[in-house]
Amino acid sequence: MKNTINPIIKAGRRYFIEMGLSTIALTAVDLFWIVHGASGRWQIAIPLLMMIPTVCMFASIVRFVLHSDELFRKVLIESFAISGGVTALIALMYSFLEGAGLPKQHAIWMYSTFMIGSVIASFFLMRRYFVTSNE
Repeated sequence: MKNTINPIIKAGRRYFIEMGLSTIALTAVDLFWIVHGASGRWQIAIPLLMMIPTVCMFASIVRFVLHSDELFRKVLIESFAISGGVTALIALMYSFLEGAGLPKQHAIWMYSTFMIGSVIASFFLMRRYFVTSNE
């Protein structure tokens, strides 16, 4: 009997390696920017340089989703849909509140809201699917 690795475990390992390396690269560029600052052309070049590891992160997420099984893919897609809707509602609500005098927020807060929302939604979706399937 041949000793083979589960393809989902293999995809997960690859995802953590790729995401880890991308995170290290992004953190290194960000720390360089914080420590040394940026002026002139570097003021635009460094944020654009930060997009390289960010695109690599996105590619590793897509690759992980494509190599996952159908149930896990369904949970991820549903969690992204729920999180996207909640994030859109929060963004719309806050835009109304900005009209009432609240300060404008940086766009990174919407990304953070979306990602945190997708983690929370996937937790509840995984519980729903796995508790239902085990009963």
